[in-house]
Amino acid sequence: MESLRDILEVVEANKQLYQIAKGRNSIERYISDKYNLEYAIINCNEVPAKEPHKKGAFSSLNLDIADLAGLMLAGDGKRIKERVASAIANGNYHIFVVKGEVPEEYYGFLAVHEYVELVNRGNHGKATEEEFKEVAKKGEEFLKAYSKWYLDYNSELLEVLNPARLEVLRKLLPEITMRMLEEKICL
Repeated sequence: MESLRDILEVVEANKQLYQIAKGRNSIERYISDKYNLEYAIINCNEVPAKEPHKKGAFSSLNLDIADLAGLMLAGDGKRIKERVASAIANGNYHIFVVKGEVPEEYYGFLAVHEYVELVNRGNHGKATEEEFKEVAKKGEEFLKAYSKWYLDYNSELLEVLNPARLEVLRKLLPEITMRMLEEKICL
């Protein structure tokens, strides 16, 4: 996103999108021993034009637009961080899964990923680790199927892995997934 206006437009558009999904009963829940997450299932043509994360799933904070704009214009980073932390702590966020991008049985795992990434301030590694921990609870065969989908879905990214990033992945992904990745990229 380029500007404050873009950020505000995306926040507002995502609020409206959530209400649209809610109005057509496209809200689902992922419940496990660790998570109880609500997410909206949306169509790919509904993703806001300026939403930077258009693939698969994304999350958005549900913040007061006028307050956020004022703080941003004032350059009040401390209070912005406080508002963000408060929004997360109070469940003032939305998680979206894009229908057709992901097999339906995987929607909840992407919701976990988006939630963990949100509460950990964009830590994609921690989010991926938690996502796979949840998947692994479904058993080895399910984990293999999910791993195959994950590796195919993220193939462009995986093709350009350097050794340092591969080592990071090795610590995050289950052994089964890593073996499949190594076979896929011929290590």
